[in-house]
Amino acid sequence: MLNVDPNDSADARVIVEACSKAGAFVTTIWNKPKDLHPWDFNPNYVAHLSYDGVAYGEETATQLFRQMGGKGGVVALGGIFSNVPAIERKAGLDAALKKFPGIQLLDFQVADWSSQKAFPIMQAWMTRFNARIKGVWAANDDMALGAIEALRAEGLAGQMPVTGMDGTPPGLSAIKAGELIASVDWDPYWLGGIGLSMGLQAKEKKIDVAALPKDHRESYCKATFVTKANVQDVMKHALAPGADWNNLFARVAGPVVYR
Repeated sequence: MLNVDPNDSADARVIVEACSKAGAFVTTIWNKPKDLHPWDFNPNYVAHLSYDGVAYGEETATQLFRQMGGKGGVVALGGIFSNVPAIERKAGLDAALKKFPGIQLLDFQVADWSSQKAFPIMQAWMTRFNARIKGVWAANDDMALGAIEALRAEGLAGQMPVTGMDGTPPGLSAIKAGELIASVDWDPYWLGGIGLSMGLQAKEKKIDVAALPKDHRESYCKATFVTKANVQDVMKHALAPGADWNNLFARVAGPVVYR
């Protein structure tokens, strides 16, 4: 069994084809091409699990823009362009911008999910835009934290709203400290385990994958939007995670949407 998050969408096809040829059972998460589907490789390609990056990208941006009072300049950090989550989260940012005409996107740059790449980009933005920057949107927590460190060097950490995604332990700590205003927790403990459980149950013929509805084969899963109001609860769960590995579809939010 294999539960895999391919680095790029195109990698998923090679992995799935190899697993199918070997008789192995595979579940993919986050990245795959739009024309690659589990039902095309029954029974070996068990499922694809992801989250609605457009919806959560828009939700974090909306939280940021409201914190900014609905006006002012924002800068944005994106993930690897070929990654589905990066593409979707950027689309969510764009959707939020259309709803807040008083917000100006000063610049968008790709930092490849990396705090080390985000740090110098944020430094350059502060030199270029200075006081015009009123908020920072980042497609993941690591890039958000890189931006926060650049702000810290100027004595501005916690004074300018910043949002991220992924609900990483450092990101949650930043929310608790008041330096990050929002993130999204995907619960990686559950995501890693449930994909393997799906593969195991398919291998042991406890589930007939070919008979499952398509929204159980390509699923958006439920996540938790995190702010200072609920960060303590999310941190407690992360310290003592748990899951019912037999309840495979408890967190299905709906089918994957191809936009």
